[in-house]
Amino acid sequence: MEGRPLPSGYNQRLMAIKSQFAQDAKHRQTELEQTTSLSHGQRYILRVRTLARGVAQAYYEAREALGFPMLPAGANPKAVA
Repeated sequence: MEGRPLPSGYNQRLMAIKSQFAQDAKHRQTELEQTTSLSHGQRYILRVRTLARGVAQAYYEAREALGFPMLPAGANPKAVA
């Protein structure tokens, strides 16, 4: 295109495309951060649930070892748990 004049509005259109590209890149980065944040949150909840389950299991086993002292006579410990 050497020697030819640029079309009218060329610079404005080029700047508009550049602006749209920058906005799109920013939007994609925000989506990536939100996705990462969600997966971190899900992992955290899973760790809390795993910890709570372990604590509950240890408590149950400790009570079982004691013969479930607070359980009413004749009650089935598996039905209550």
